[in-house]
Amino acid sequence: MPGEMENRTSDVRELILERVFPELRYGEDPDIERYFDLRASGRMLDAIGIYKSRLRPRYPDDAKRVILLRLYRTHAPAFSEFLHGLLAERADEIILRLRGNIDALVAPLAGISMRETYAVLKAVERVARLLPDNADAARLMAGTYADYAKLLGHKKAETERAAFLLGEFYDQASVDEDTPTDFIAASLASEESRKRREHDAEKKNFFDLSRIEFDQADIKRIEIPAGIERDEDIVLAYCHKYWLRADDPAFERIVWLYSRKYGTKNYEVFKAIKTGRNRKYQDDDILTMVSTTIATRYNYTVQGDLYMQATWRRIKANLYGLATAQQVIHQAAQRTAEQPQKAEQVRTPSPKVSRPRGKPAQRLARPGQQPASPRAQKTELRQTNAVQPQQKLVRAVATAPLQREKSQKDPIPEIKATGSISDKIKRLSGRAYDVYKDIFLSKVRSHIHTALAKGRLKPGVAFGDDANKAENTVYDFMERNYANAYMNWQVSEHRARIRELGFDIESLDGIIESCYRKIGN
Repeated sequence: MPGEMENRTSDVRELILERVFPELRYGEDPDIERYFDLRASGRMLDAIGIYKSRLRPRYPDDAKRVILLRLYRTHAPAFSEFLHGLLAERADEIILRLRGNIDALVAPLAGISMRETYAVLKAVERVARLLPDNADAARLMAGTYADYAKLLGHKKAETERAAFLLGEFYDQASVDEDTPTDFIAASLASEESRKRREHDAEKKNFFDLSRIEFDQADIKRIEIPAGIERDEDIVLAYCHKYWLRADDPAFERIVWLYSRKYGTKNYEVFKAIKTGRNRKYQDDDILTMVSTTIATRYNYTVQGDLYMQATWRRIKANLYGLATAQQVIHQAAQRTAEQPQKAEQVRTPSPKVSRPRGKPAQRLARPGQQPASPRAQKTELRQTNAVQPQQKLVRAVATAPLQREKSQKDPIPEIKATGSISDKIKRLSGRAYDVYKDIFLSKVRSHIHTALAKGRLKPGVAFGDDANKAENTVYDFMERNYANAYMNWQVSEHRARIRELGFDIESLDGIIESCYRKIGN
């Protein structure tokens, strides 16, 4: 029995090696012989190519790889046994990795009942995120792992179920591609789409639309908030919701299923934004495309178009974390609704308030005039006291000047572009284009390190890695915002992180300039 188990393990190793490295035949490696033949013929570049692309990935241990090549070069008898030992170790490593990948592939579906269609759909969506974005490539990889699971005897049923559900998911959520410009190609695509719909109607899909009930979290991701009535605000809300998700194929499939189930235009809006971004359209053109998609009547106005463009610039800046874009939409819509009411209030004239004159409390007696009797004075004082409260009330209203309602300032100030790293490099180079991104990012770390050393706020700890963490944080910010015209280092989370680590850099301009000078020289 132990010998049988060992033979079975050896067979599995050989099968795995044949699938992963199809160049290996009969337990030998022809690439080693080819490598030395190329070296002997003086074709060093080709030999180095074989070494880097074939031998190094196949034998990742540098020391053992050197020994293997030396044994082959010296025609040592131990070469064959040493080669088989290395291949067995490599097969064990590959098998261990395959098991881990299979576990990760079936993990999202673990513990989920097949009766809960939408829960299964969400789990399969998580599986799809682990695979290539292309549906055909994802199907092929899932089928390959199902074969590996069968070969290894590891979670065979679970992997086959995951591959089946993934295929059903792609069949149901396959989105229509862009319509070809060629008439013949468009006709062929239309015919294929019709045949696919007929086939889907005949074959009952596991993810049937009638069985799918979207949860509130996905509905919130797909739909815009209720209460937005103005067409321009609806366009802005859709762009804010879909702009950063345009390249997410899993989210696109969910929107597609939602639109098919409920007959909405959400996917048409999503596709307009995705198409515009992929084809590098101007933002104004994308806004127009979305507006055309959701329009039910012709209501174009120049004022509305200008309002939409100006508001979108602020919302797009807010997408980079400078403010809450949804507040901009609601506040802009609220201000637009309040403007007619304020105008009517200003036009309505206020009624004039007459100010009655009351009798003086006591008049000074003229020379030669007899003073009033005490009884008459008391009577006059009573009348005066009775009139004074009314006089004060009337005067308070009458003396208050009529003031127009002051226009309130915008609670969110307009955000101006400060310029990206690419823009700063263009100014330094004097060119209208930037070709330095790759070389800049490869050289900038040393300049970040120098700037952090100058901006240390507290003494470092022996054997601590705070400096490395701070350097990685600054580099991550510069890599992400290389082409972001709205980047703001001063108020960014990355700067707050390096301050917590005991460093501070007030501005990145010095790093950018010093790195560019180094590149230019």
